[in-house]
Amino acid sequence: MFGLNFLVSMLSQIYEKILCNQMCMKYTYRCDRVRETCITANFLGLNRQLQVFSLSTNNGMSAKYDEWPGIVQSLQQYIRSENFLIKSKLNDRVKGMEGVITKKTLGIENSVGDLSARLNNVNSNIEDKLDALTNQFDEIKSLIKVMAEPSVQGEEKPEWQDA
Repeated sequence: MFGLNFLVSMLSQIYEKILCNQMCMKYTYRCDRVRETCITANFLGLNRQLQVFSLSTNNGMSAKYDEWPGIVQSLQQYIRSENFLIKSKLNDRVKGMEGVITKKTLGIENSVGDLSARLNNVNSNIEDKLDALTNQFDEIKSLIKVMAEPSVQGEEKPEWQDA
């Protein structure tokens, strides 16, 4: 009976090793196919948008899993490389957006400066015209006062006062 239990345990361990290796190979193969697809899509220009599927690992605990064979190490290595690529793409995109924002901000500042100068010119023109109208109004008031005063004897009345 002991021999049968020993044989069953040996077969079980061998089966687990084969299953582990099979799973490792299967996921490694899948990761390779995904990577090849991404490289092909990049080459053909088919993925213009940044589409991200992110997996992460706890790097502080990586030493604990270093002795695990196969799939864990493959996944950790794949996740680290993909995270590095994603971070670099995101950094590039952020830098590009910062450049665009800086250009647009400078354009807006220049436009605001131009509009401010134009507004100052318009205000100056309005003030000049108001001053001119005020001077004309003062002249008209003084002429009305002169016309309303009684004339001195011996001077002729204007025609409009005769009526």
